[in-house]
Amino acid sequence: MQRIQRLLPVDSWGVIEHVSVTNAGGQYRTTNYKYKMVIAEDAVISRSELVDDRMFLSLANYEEIENGTKKPSFLI
Repeated sequence: MQRIQRLLPVDSWGVIEHVSVTNAGGQYRTTNYKYKMVIAEDAVISRSELVDDRMFLSLANYEEIENGTKKPSFLI
C-alpha cells in the first residue's frame, strides 16, 4: 500500500496496469459503489498526460483507513 500511495498521490493522474474490477458485495465491502477495483501487487503505475478536474472515484484517504474513522462496514 505504501508503494501505491507513493506512486499515485491524491489529486494526481496516473495509468495503472494490472487491476481487476469485480462486484462489490458482502458484509464487509470495500466500497459503497456497485463495483470494486483491486490494484495488483505487481501493478505498474506511470504518470498520465490526461488531466481532468472531474472526480471519477471517491477514495478514502489513508489517514481515515489507518486511524479507524471509516465506517466499519466499508474497508476502504
